[in-house]
Amino acid sequence: YQKLGCWTPHVEITRPAFEVALDVFHHSGLITKRHAYDDVVREVSNFLEARIELARERGVAFEQLVLERRPDDPALRRLAAIVHGADFPEEIDSTPESAGLWAISQGFTEVGKDDEEILERASFLYDSLYAHLKSAASSG
Repeated sequence: YQKLGCWTPHVEITRPAFEVALDVFHHSGLITKRHAYDDVVREVSNFLEARIELARERGVAFEQLVLERRPDDPALRRLAAIVHGADFPEEIDSTPESAGLWAISQGFTEVGKDDEEILERASFLYDSLYAHLKSAASSG
């Protein structure tokens, strides 16, 4: 997403965040082997490059999840359209809200001290937008 202009270049999976994630996955039994941070980051980088190209061809991952898991939720479908517009600069005008979401997302790394705080704050934003869209869908 960095090359698409959606995130600033310093968004990253930090070594401490990686280690905490491994601890959580190991504790819950989801993994049995720990892989080295440098090996995983190199593989993830290659994977993300491929996903960016796929996203451009088929829609962003969030859109795909909504279509596959919650196709009957009009508010979530609307949120997916807004996110799509914010994720692809050439489609920023696809919804009235996309430009605002893009502008807000540009400041995530400026106000969050680490990935966990950014995720918490961004989640509140997306939850709030979803609640508004849900309310609007049910009233009209």
